[in-house]
Amino acid sequence: MRAGIGFDVHAFADGRPLVLGGVTIPSARGLDGHSDADILCHAVADAVLGAAALGDLPLAVAQAAETLAATGMAADQYLVLLRNHAADVLGEGAPPSYPVSLAAAVLVAISRLASE
Repeated sequence: MRAGIGFDVHAFADGRPLVLGGVTIPSARGLDGHSDADILCHAVADAVLGAAALGDLPLAVAQAAETLAATGMAADQYLVLLRNHAADVLGEGAPPSYPVSLAAAVLVAISRLASE
């Protein structure tokens, strides 16, 4: 059995939605961040990827979340776009400072999104 530990921290900010576990909670203050700042989802994703020995939350997953939030695109539409461009990504190697390639992280993200 493998286990992972994840955490995420954001400061409170006035006028931002408070989103925890994908649920928007009525509040005058939310968490500041470039994305939805959902510390629960981000920490769980971090733990799952850690348990899978893929390191911390990959940039590719954060970018996917940003794209979905900014465009309102459905996850299934995003998966189609990702699959159509996977060949381009597969040619990229792992950066020296990261344990896996972007391609590996994207393929894991595709697999997990497809199973949801």
